[in-house]
Amino acid sequence: MSVSREMAEAFVEGYGRAWESWDFDGFVDLFSDDVVYVEHPVDETVVGREAMGLTSAGSRTKLARSASAWARRLSNVIRS
Repeated sequence: MSVSREMAEAFVEGYGRAWESWDFDGFVDLFSDDVVYVEHPVDETVVGREAMGLTSAGSRTKLARSASAWARRLSNVIRS
């Protein structure tokens, strides 16, 4: 699947809204049901949106921080 500029911008904007309001459910909703989320090569891989939603509060904070870093990277690529 290719990602259009509009899709990438919508993701980054949705992420920003979820981050600013600490809306973890909104963050999870940004992903497809079959998401495979790898926060870091040595951390646990989360498979599926439902699994992301069941993540513990501590993991949610780590996940949000990691997603923020990825959103910033994606945002920098989009601006190029």
